[in-house]
Amino acid sequence: MKSRVVLHSPELDIWLQRRGRSDDEVASAETRETRRLWTDWRAISSWLLHGSFVRIIRYQVVALWRRVRGYDNAYGMSLAEGLDRARQPISMDVPRDTCSGGAIPNIIFQTWKSRSDIPPVFRYWRSTIVDKNPKFQCLLWDDDDNRQFIGEEFPWFLRVYDDFPAAIFRADAIRPFFLFRYGGFYIDMDTECLLPLSTSNFSGDVILGRMGTNVDFEASIPNAIMGSKAFQLFWPLFITFMMEEAHAAKHSGPGPVTGSVHLRKAVDFYQSTSESKIWSRAQPVIDCLPDKFRSRLQAGKLELLSPHVWYPIDWTNGVHQDFLRRFLRQRNVVLRPDDSRLLFPGSALVTYWTHTW
Repeated sequence: MKSRVVLHSPELDIWLQRRGRSDDEVASAETRETRRLWTDWRAISSWLLHGSFVRIIRYQVVALWRRVRGYDNAYGMSLAEGLDRARQPISMDVPRDTCSGGAIPNIIFQTWKSRSDIPPVFRYWRSTIVDKNPKFQCLLWDDDDNRQFIGEEFPWFLRVYDDFPAAIFRADAIRPFFLFRYGGFYIDMDTECLLPLSTSNFSGDVILGRMGTNVDFEASIPNAIMGSKAFQLFWPLFITFMMEEAHAAKHSGPGPVTGSVHLRKAVDFYQSTSESKIWSRAQPVIDCLPDKFRSRLQAGKLELLSPHVWYPIDWTNGVHQDFLRRFLRQRNVVLRPDDSRLLFPGSALVTYWTHTW
């Protein structure tokens, strides 16, 4: 018989005995208490062990000290502090066509509801991406641009695309199609660039990042930042799963249908299945592709980056949530560039998880 580890709690014993509970019921209640405390401890320890925990606490203490000393904008840069660049619309550029070989193309793709009405903080974060990657073609498409792209390049998906119940599903869905067709990097608008992408030594054909220390968390591989060579087999696989789950979009959030939960499912399948089975599983989408795309398909290597590279902030971490919500958003500030680099050393990008959808 397997031994059972329980937490002895005299107060719990007395309460249960007063209610006439049996020894087995007492033991069962103690086991549940042990599991609850163990779960709480795992969560707390993951916060404490996260690499940025000490740096975030230290930054908050320093910022409070600045405030006491009377420094202007002690907590960061206000959104009125020159962050809102000229409000002229950003033109809709077409990516440079790419071949299937070589490195990941120097293309950065972003999307927002409008190319003219962009929140100041998003304009600022986007400016860090553009400024630090001068050799990259930095594209911004709006909702109309995305739909036109699907209609012209992947018309067989347009009905599914239009049937999604909210814009966030379509904003998610456009990403794998763009990366499949052109390659490059997709980056969310609430992401700051700390280091040029050219300084990262990628070894994969599809590049994704992990978030947090809990590898079992279903959304631990976010779709906020992704990189890829063009015509990678991983994306038809992802799109196949997305089409199979599209019917559930009206009854769930985007995560399981088009977002990070869905991405994690595709990654697990791609990494644990033979190449022949991957080709077979993605066949429904492959059959819809024109010959010019099918002939260039490749089953490349998928690389998962450590959390600190792209996702030094973990939105499931209580300390990080408090830092984002109460320390930055309630004060309506963004970090100064020097503070960002001190907080997230070695990180190329940092996503601030505004969850605008």
